Amino acid sequence: MILDLGNVAVSATISVDGKVVGSVFAPPFTVDMTAHVSAGEHMVEIDVANSLANHFATETPNDYRELLLSMFLREDGDLLDKYDSERQYAGGLLEPVRLRVEPRVTLPLS
Repeated sequence: MILDLGNVAVSATISVDGKVVGSVFAPPFTVDMTAHVSAGEHMVEIDVANSLANHFATETPNDYRELLLSMFLREDGDLLDKYDSERQYAGGLLEPVRLRVEPRVTLPLS
């Protein structure tokens, strides 16, 4: 059983029934949950951590804001991956989350 998070910005930790079963921070954003589930109901939690760039862009004093934002500018002056405003970046689960059930394959050794 594979939990496919699609696209994540920036990282995610997955728990099943309160126990951490995996963390992802780069593609593919998938976790194999096979060993952590059995028949019946389970609680799956996805804890997503965003970049501090959004916090710094909106919560830092004006004296530092321009310096911090300049670190995220492209050569043409446009912000990288701008999202909600000129100072924020996409964060969270950016695509649908899917649970894939894949058949178990056993290969004979010869």
